[in-house]
Amino acid sequence: MNRIVLIGNGFDLAHGLKTSYADFINWYWKQWKRELILCHCSILEDPLCSIELDTEETDFTQWHGFLMQNSIAYQQMSGMEFYDAFSNGGLAIMKKSKLLTRICQSIETKGWVDIEADYYALLKEFVTQNNRDEIEKLHDQFTYLQEKLVTYLEYVQQTCKDKKLASIRQIVSQPINERDIAVSALRNNPNVPLNWDEDVYPSDTLFLSFNYTLIAEDYVNDVKGTINHIHGVYYRPQSVIFGYGDEMDKHFEILSDINDNEYLRNIKSIRYLESDNYRKLLQFIEAAPYQIYIMGHSCGNSDRTLLNTLFEHKNCVSIKPFYYVKPDGTDNYRELVQNISRNFKNKQSLRDKVVNKKYCEQLI
Repeated sequence: MNRIVLIGNGFDLAHGLKTSYADFINWYWKQWKRELILCHCSILEDPLCSIELDTEETDFTQWHGFLMQNSIAYQQMSGMEFYDAFSNGGLAIMKKSKLLTRICQSIETKGWVDIEADYYALLKEFVTQNNRDEIEKLHDQFTYLQEKLVTYLEYVQQTCKDKKLASIRQIVSQPINERDIAVSALRNNPNVPLNWDEDVYPSDTLFLSFNYTLIAEDYVNDVKGTINHIHGVYYRPQSVIFGYGDEMDKHFEILSDINDNEYLRNIKSIRYLESDNYRKLLQFIEAAPYQIYIMGHSCGNSDRTLLNTLFEHKNCVSIKPFYYVKPDGTDNYRELVQNISRNFKNKQSLRDKVVNKKYCEQLI
């Protein structure tokens, strides 16, 4: 039997890396602040946004002079605080794209954002409107966001010191437990061990990382495993897959039926064919029965095509989520299982394969 350690952004967060999309957008606005301080004109723009100093409301005609005059106040602001200071008019006129508007609204109302889901929601909206011009602009904006994200993650990775956690090292090194295996697999799968009197360790461990960072690589040698960066890595920008991957969504067929490749530019299942990472993953899951450890991945719909392939495969005999305990003492086990359930067409298989909470552990 083998094991897949499915790595998501929560894994990096558990190691102290500020890699959430909310962290990224806060950094994005910090970069705006720095650019405006250097700006010797009244307006600055990028593909997502333009900010114009309202010269009728101030005594200044350029951003540099205005911000230097008020440098103490603005230098102490976080990126989102800086955004809040100018987003509601008054001293500046801010014009945001629909994509950036949705992203900022999500952070303001929920404290977090799923950029890929917001992108896909807008894509479906523009497809319904048959608005190809907006789709082209959306894709240009999304490409720009990807470039900025790669730059941000390079900065985050460079500032990261050795953060290997003993608790996670122990988890990935533990044997497979019989009680975690699906009942149907114990009864009917001839490749599942019959004798559990001694510890059963995985024959091979694959770290399947959905992150663009390298934190998971620190644990590979502990189990003599391998790692598959299924979405690429930050230091090879051309390898980065950033988009949406839900062919089970009812709107995906509509996108596919439109004879225009622009509509499918950022669909993950197509981008997977640009490298051999997906093929290597298929070879692994076809080789032997495997257990899945979910570590920091939300199992949301943006990766549903791939996760459905993993979860409903005949060789998948166990899915064990490692949950996060919140400051108030509650945890996200139920939320994780709800998300996992959306990746299953066969709900009976879901209930057989997912390890119940009694036998699950928190990530750290």
